[in-house]
Amino acid sequence: MKIVVFIFILIFTYDSELLNVYLGASNVFLVKIIIFFMLFLNVSTKKIKLFSQEKYVIFFLVIIHLYISVISVSYTGFEGLIWSFKFLIRFTSIIFFIMSLELYHLKSFIKWYRVIALILSVQSILLFVSIYLNISLPTTLIERHSSQDLFNSYGLLGFGNANTGYSFRTQSFFSESTNFAKFLVLPFFSYLNEFFNSRKKYTLLKVVVILAALFTTFSLTAFIGIVVGSALFIIIKRKGAKGLVSYAPILGLVFFGLYKVVTSLIDKGVNKQTLNIVSGSFQKGDESIIVRSEYLFDVLNIISNYPFGVGYNIVPFSSFGFLPIAPTRWLIFGGWFGLLLILILHRNFLRSWSRSINNDYYKFFFVVCVSQFLISLVHGTWTEFVYWINFVMLLKLSKWEKKIKY
Repeated sequence: MKIVVFIFILIFTYDSELLNVYLGASNVFLVKIIIFFMLFLNVSTKKIKLFSQEKYVIFFLVIIHLYISVISVSYTGFEGLIWSFKFLIRFTSIIFFIMSLELYHLKSFIKWYRVIALILSVQSILLFVSIYLNISLPTTLIERHSSQDLFNSYGLLGFGNANTGYSFRTQSFFSESTNFAKFLVLPFFSYLNEFFNSRKKYTLLKVVVILAALFTTFSLTAFIGIVVGSALFIIIKRKGAKGLVSYAPILGLVFFGLYKVVTSLIDKGVNKQTLNIVSGSFQKGDESIIVRSEYLFDVLNIISNYPFGVGYNIVPFSSFGFLPIAPTRWLIFGGWFGLLLILILHRNFLRSWSRSINNDYYKFFFVVCVSQFLISLVHGTWTEFVYWINFVMLLKLSKWEKKIKY
């Protein structure tokens, strides 16, 4: 049970603003260090036997970090060393989880993940309904990363993201609405999988609650990931691995079609002041696509001068700072070679997917990871802790497949 507790503590220290806001950045880093050493003690007292796929993943995690750390120190000296140490804690914690997770942790992890997700979903739905109905709520303006980066806190109802004009997006205690949406991806598909198996109405109600909370985030990239993931899930449930291969071109067309629809809506733009809060909360006319395009050109310009990347500390090189687009993030971290390494790491996590996909647990974890990957192509970093924990669970399931009853 303590391992599962460690997972959720790290999710809410790395991916959420909850502890950062109320404890402060320095205390949050101290929490990460404490959990790191507790994981180290747990691993050091166990007899660890890894299978080949786990060894490949750990090897690439080590190689990626060493490579980018060398580049970081080369270009930004002591600051680069500090950034490398922070990422060392993150990557090593992931390695410790690979080494220490057992089968009984899986069910406990899913159970508590779903409970937390339901609570945060109800929280966000209540907040959005309150804002929609113009119910007066006490708010506090909270600083996130800089004096220009602020959001409203509604206490127990979480944080709110007010965009330009008449709009409102829920984000629970996470740093951004899309990050909250990504947190809800696993429980959504977990409950959906349970409903397919049981056909119970109360399970369907939970699916609807999670889906409603996803809607209140108004994250178009998350919607695309959920729709494509749902299509993928249905194909796998009915046809298995062979069906996935057969329908892959169709899924590709669905993803491309959804992307074109979303970009066309954004390109048209709307006058948010004339719309209700539901219509206004979709980010039409907010120039997010333009900003991402400018960021991409900025990254390509940096890479033309630094073909092996600039390391973890990209702030001195990019005026955009840390805009979350996963492939470009890793491109600027480690150049084309660094991007290749992180893609190979993904491949190693998925090495045995065709064999393991008959396992019922593996099905929805596989869909979760694919959905998270697709969302991160537009809005993500491939550094989120919950992102890699999902992949670690997928990796472990390929090892446990013969032990799980389904």
